[in-house]
Amino acid sequence: MCRLEAVRREPRPSVPLCLEVNTVFRIVSFVLLLLVTSSASAVEFESRFDRTPDGVWAGPEYWANPLQDWRIADGKLECLTPAAGRNVHLLTYQLTPQSEARIELVIDSLDRAHPATCGLAFGIQGKLDDYRYSAIWGKGVVAGITTSGKLVLGEPSSDVELSFPLKLVLDLIPNGNGTHRAVLTATDANGTSLGESTLVVPSARIRGNVAIVYHGKPKRALPGEPVAAFRRFAVRGTNLAGGPQQNFGPILWTQYTLDEGVLKLQAQLAPTEGQGATSAVLRYGEGEHAAEVRAEVEPLSRTVLFRVEPWDASRDTPYSVHYTW
Repeated sequence: MCRLEAVRREPRPSVPLCLEVNTVFRIVSFVLLLLVTSSASAVEFESRFDRTPDGVWAGPEYWANPLQDWRIADGKLECLTPAAGRNVHLLTYQLTPQSEARIELVIDSLDRAHPATCGLAFGIQGKLDDYRYSAIWGKGVVAGITTSGKLVLGEPSSDVELSFPLKLVLDLIPNGNGTHRAVLTATDANGTSLGESTLVVPSARIRGNVAIVYHGKPKRALPGEPVAAFRRFAVRGTNLAGGPQQNFGPILWTQYTLDEGVLKLQAQLAPTEGQGATSAVLRYGEGEHAAEVRAEVEPLSRTVLFRVEPWDASRDTPYSVHYTW
């Protein structure tokens, strides 16, 4: 049995984030299967940007496209590139055709010198019915604002007076006839409404991922100063798919070799430099045979290489890799 365990360092008590898979050392590789479940019970997810150390990696709940164009800084998620197709997907929960949900996003700042649409996207779907595939290839419905002062729900609609921080609230309400009513509201820091837009969509169209998006005009641009910053992101609702087990990192995977009684096991980490520990621990065996070894993180490759000898390859041995960030 293999267990990958990462502990998040926060002001509140740390919560272990675990990925588990049954395997033995005789197997050359393994696949982490993240099961998608659906629940009619209420779901509440809220970002922890204000409790995440500054750095490139937003956390195991997210998939950033592309990774190098996003960062956590001063308690905010920042987009660094004024180009098209920049987004951060929520891996933990997805919408279903039966969902009733409220999605909230606080835009802390937006550089209006670069024409762009900024905010949320929902119903992000790809050709394969898998949230991981959709996080890379999926397309959805945009719900946000433009730098020119338009509210966008699918298409630009009413004018909105931009005042930051600006809060977007997207309500997805089932009509009971195979459609959903999407209501997007923008408010200022005092809660004063800046504008509202409504769109009726087929319920099948809301199924899929939810993401924070920044969509600029150029297809490519180099990262620089932040063009948008987001302070809070929350998803609440019923009949959502997924769960906390749908996360990725900071330990991404492990691989190993066995040769003449020597075990070499390498763990691949997410880019947590400056955010996490500089070493990790390999624990193996049970009872009187239990032992552990610590190794340093190699910063350029973001890997940890453990070496154990002598190693008894004649029997299956459970192991776990532990890392704190």
